[in-house]
Amino acid sequence: MFEARSMLAMIGDKTEYIDNCELSYNNNRDRSGGNNEKPILSINYNEIAKSIKVYPNPASNSVTIEYSFANTQNGQIEVYNLTGRKIATQILKGNENIIVLQTSTWESGIYTYKIMVDNNIVLIDKLTILK
Repeated sequence: MFEARSMLAMIGDKTEYIDNCELSYNNNRDRSGGNNEKPILSINYNEIAKSIKVYPNPASNSVTIEYSFANTQNGQIEVYNLTGRKIATQILKGNENIIVLQTSTWESGIYTYKIMVDNNIVLIDKLTILK
């Protein structure tokens, strides 16, 4: 699915693909006949996506990624060139909230990046590198 979205983004598709979740409760009866209210753990990925800042864009030697999600959450950024080849992967730790991605060895061009939190895609966007 990501490859299709990435290809659409490369041709100028501005559609935002974010999966929203909400906290809800499931009222079920357990086998003994009693009520067993089970919370369903959900995360609003749209709020996480809004907190992510990638700058400068365009960039030359490095890109800073600021993010804000729970300390218990793990994230990852993957960067792809125009042919769809993954050229970089960086772990995003919930307790750090900022990383710097070195781009000095990358060629000038347009790249697509994907940010995931707990294996859910929260943001796909473009990054321009100018030398």
